[in-house]
Amino acid sequence: MANKIIDINARSGGRAGKDNFNKFSEFYQKKFVPLRTPKIDVKRLFSPASINDIPEFILKTYKIDGLEFGLWVNQYRRLDFCLNMVVALFDLQKVLQFPNNNLGINKSLNVAFGARGASRAYAHYEPASKVINLSRDRRVDKLAKDLFGNKLAPYANDIKLYEAYAKQFREDASGYGSFAHEYGHFLDYICGEKFTRYNTALTGGAKNLASYNNKNKAREAFDDATLKPTRNEIQETFLIAFESFLFTGKNLDSPSGFYRRVYDFADKRGEYWSRLNEIWARIFETYIAYKLNKVGIIDKVLIRDGKGKYRADLGNAAKNVYPTYGEMEKNVKKIDAFINSIKKKI
Repeated sequence: MANKIIDINARSGGRAGKDNFNKFSEFYQKKFVPLRTPKIDVKRLFSPASINDIPEFILKTYKIDGLEFGLWVNQYRRLDFCLNMVVALFDLQKVLQFPNNNLGINKSLNVAFGARGASRAYAHYEPASKVINLSRDRRVDKLAKDLFGNKLAPYANDIKLYEAYAKQFREDASGYGSFAHEYGHFLDYICGEKFTRYNTALTGGAKNLASYNNKNKAREAFDDATLKPTRNEIQETFLIAFESFLFTGKNLDSPSGFYRRVYDFADKRGEYWSRLNEIWARIFETYIAYKLNKVGIIDKVLIRDGKGKYRADLGNAAKNVYPTYGEMEKNVKKIDAFINSIKKKI
């Protein structure tokens, strides 16, 4: 993978203009405002490294294997992405507190921007290649228009044009706001691969919730998907955390209100919403949002609008597929225990 901001996607063999980058990089950095509240001076996070060294800083500091940029991601957006990722990873580490900032789990993780996009998707995780890809644009053709309704050229190397529409690109059209969700997928799959004998996701992957009309079958289907009985501390602490959102009762044998909300929503809107790996990713991003909220931080690169990857798209219906903060409050220590079990192994 390309690991320098002046590189284009390594697979293409192309190069971006280094001279052009040097001309605007320091200028843009001074004007850069991260998608984070409260505001933060991004340079103090990577100082004394120069702006040209930011990609290497990200890789070395957070033990990430590589960064990749798509062919059509211009220099402004690469720089914007790297600066925002410095802040986002700083905030993610603030919550997880992995030893030695090891968010990449010993260089297991790669991060791409605009390089591997899927149709209509903000972002996605590729388990086989261990890549989180944030999209460059999503429906940008409908969003990037001038005052007369004319479509803009979103990839033109015009810094003024980019600045004018940066908010639109960042908050409405790109994969910004999805990183915590996709990182939840990364933990699910990498922990299953590295720390269990099954070499599969801790959640069981894309298997779906069973109907809650028969509570015994619902519980059995969950246990089969997640490969109970557990074999080690990471698998055990994960399942304790995960099942606490989906089951209730003295013996955790009855589908919870959250289980029922998700199942009913998926029954109407599509089975994607009841996939176990997706349910976990939404729980995890809510966990990160909840933890950051406790210390007064909203990071819109980690979590869209500080709330969730799909919350804005779903509107009021989002309550059906995301746990409430009340449900998170009840179970947050169990997710803490899962995170702590990972710390012992990395």
